[in-house]
Amino acid sequence: MSHRRDSLVRLERGLFGLAVAAVVFLPCAGSRAEVCEGTLKYALERIWDLSGTLDAYFPDFLGDDAGSGRVSLEVTQDPKGKITGFGEFEAVGTEIECEGLFTIKGTLKEVGSVVRVSLVIKLRVLCMVGEDLATLNLTEKVQCELNEAERTLVGTVSLRGTVCVAGEGCMSLVKLAKFFKEEEGRDLPLDQYFEAELEDDMDGSAELTVEMHAVDGKRLIGEAQLALSNGRAYDMAVLGKHDPKKAQNMLKLKGDPLTAKWLALTMIVNCGDGAALLKGQLAGRKILDALFPIGP
Repeated sequence: MSHRRDSLVRLERGLFGLAVAAVVFLPCAGSRAEVCEGTLKYALERIWDLSGTLDAYFPDFLGDDAGSGRVSLEVTQDPKGKITGFGEFEAVGTEIECEGLFTIKGTLKEVGSVVRVSLVIKLRVLCMVGEDLATLNLTEKVQCELNEAERTLVGTVSLRGTVCVAGEGCMSLVKLAKFFKEEEGRDLPLDQYFEAELEDDMDGSAELTVEMHAVDGKRLIGEAQLALSNGRAYDMAVLGKHDPKKAQNMLKLKGDPLTAKWLALTMIVNCGDGAALLKGQLAGRKILDALFPIGP
């Protein structure tokens, strides 16, 4: 009990008043006055990375033509939550077939306890409407939230753009929808339901490994890696110093300049038990987490 009480007292003073229970002993080079070093692993939760293939579905893309749209999104997300990508589109109705290519830009952000995703998708689509060839230049704005239990993105998509038919000229989607409604009594919905499934191996879990080595009696260097559940990993350099009075290591984790230059985290690690405070921004959310060492 005294060991646990000592840990709480040290962390109340050194981790901005946040108390963390003792879990695993961090090997030390010697007495408490000396810098402690070694390797620690921590489990993180709710680190969502959309990188990979997302299958999105638009059940009402072609309105009364009884067609549906399906998109395969090839997405890459950086450590800050910035999203880029590309993909293919196809939609098939009773009298129309469409296919095209698109690019994606967007963000993943945590607002309160909700993970929100905003995407802007630019499409160039070719459609055969009977014997007529139509060209669609579209912008889709997607606003959705992550259902963490189901691992799906659910929200709405707003369609805007122009439609050009060979020999007939061009018309905006808004005007085209109005024309269909007034002249033919048909609906062309421009605001639709959107749903996309995350890849099977993305469950929000991650593992942070931190390796520290003493340079002299105070300075620390090392390396760290953040491994996500989908197999992606970010390498980081570790720099820091040891506070002998508090028996803590003060660390800065900086992402690889080529693959994760936006990744910058800070850690305060207890030398006695390895409990830590992690602070920074990761996968679109602000991190201020108490961490406990896991496994060997």
